Amino acid sequence: MENQRISIQYTIELDELSTETLRLYKKYTKLLTNLPSLKNDVEDSILTMESFEQIDGTRKQLAQMDFILADVSNIIHSYLSHQIEKSDVSSPPGPVVESDSDASNELVASENPPGVFSSLGDLNEKLNEIKAQIE
Repeated sequence: MENQRISIQYTIELDELSTETLRLYKKYTKLLTNLPSLKNDVEDSILTMESFEQIDGTRKQLAQMDFILADVSNIIHSYLSHQIEKSDVSSPPGPVVESDSDASNELVASENPPGVFSSLGDLNEKLNEIKAQIE
């Protein structure tokens, strides 16, 4: 059976939020630690069942990790929004500052957009860097 996802909503005390968010983040780091390394030298064996299973399994695990990080990100965003709203209510409005819209909308072009890897070796190297950071 394919993994099915549902969205749930429940309430907790504000002082439990950090613990609950950390629990989800630790679930992510456990998956990251157990993420298999992809082979760099697959030129002769890319069209095999072994390559398929390895790549498909890694892809599914990365998707699961992405769902967890999205949940953590949404929780943090909601918390920060709550904190900002709380502080806005307690403080008087400040002066309006206008910005130069052309400068803020400028994009810098690059060969590969962020998060897009040109090879499995680059992806594997990035995954190893992330593993090393959490260990």
